[in-house]
Amino acid sequence: MESALLGQSRQFFTRGFKKEQLSGKLYEQVDNPNLFKASYRNPDEIQVNCRTEDDLKNLTPYLAAPDSDEVVSAYRTLYETSVMLEPEVKADIIDHVPALSRLFDVWNESSLHGMSLTSVGLAIGHAYWRRTNKDLPDLCGWL
Repeated sequence: MESALLGQSRQFFTRGFKKEQLSGKLYEQVDNPNLFKASYRNPDEIQVNCRTEDDLKNLTPYLAAPDSDEVVSAYRTLYETSVMLEPEVKADIIDHVPALSRLFDVWNESSLHGMSLTSVGLAIGHAYWRRTNKDLPDLCGWL
């Protein structure tokens, strides 16, 4: 289940970071809203502004610099290392909605793990999670 959630909604399971942690050409781009945005988890931090690998490819033009290969590589590394690991995703979700612990167990121990989440399922889950966590981003980021 964790991998399905990461596949659909990776940006919601990222660790933020301080602007000062960026170096070189990435630091020069820190205020570019196409590349970075406020962290969902900590408003004092920022996060990479992309949801999927495809989004990452679409952001390449915004990373234009004389040594753009180096900048693109640094941005990709930042994107990949800021995403939570599957156990962290599970712990985060259960921390917000403890009743979902049973769902994770059933999902991982039965044939349910072969199913995929639909946009309707994501919307239902988002609506429930939003009831328990008012700071959750809008649905448009999930779909």
